[in-house]
Amino acid sequence: MLSPEQFLGANREHLIKRQTRPSSIGPSSESGSAVISHVLVQALVVLVVLALLQLGYGLHTRNTALVAAQTAARRVSLVGATKVEGQKVAEKIVAQALPHGIPPVVEVKIRPQGAGRMRLIEVMVELPVPLIGPWGIGHQIKVKSHYLQVE
Repeated sequence: MLSPEQFLGANREHLIKRQTRPSSIGPSSESGSAVISHVLVQALVVLVVLALLQLGYGLHTRNTALVAAQTAARRVSLVGATKVEGQKVAEKIVAQALPHGIPPVVEVKIRPQGAGRMRLIEVMVELPVPLIGPWGIGHQIKVKSHYLQVE
């Protein structure tokens, strides 16, 4: 029977070779991988945050157009108000809420309804769809608001 010293002596060279043998799985092959993965994940997080901000800006633009159309329709429904007043109100609301200074397209239509005692007021506001910040891509957000006026 071999003593532990004899056993270790015989296998000592094998253990040393095993410990010093270059390995493709060891820590030397993964050096710097944490930095690279951090950069890749960070870039992905930045892109997701920017996409969410842009989505929020697009919804803000749509809601601004909707409020402008509703307020203009209410304004035109007042006694003695004109279409021009409604257009000015809508343009003022859009100019205050959106910083890019692109004037909206505002259309006001008044149609008689029923036996002539009622009028349907329709206000349509168009704004460009913001793609990168306030700059659009050629498509328009169209919003309509209706108001029924009884004389």
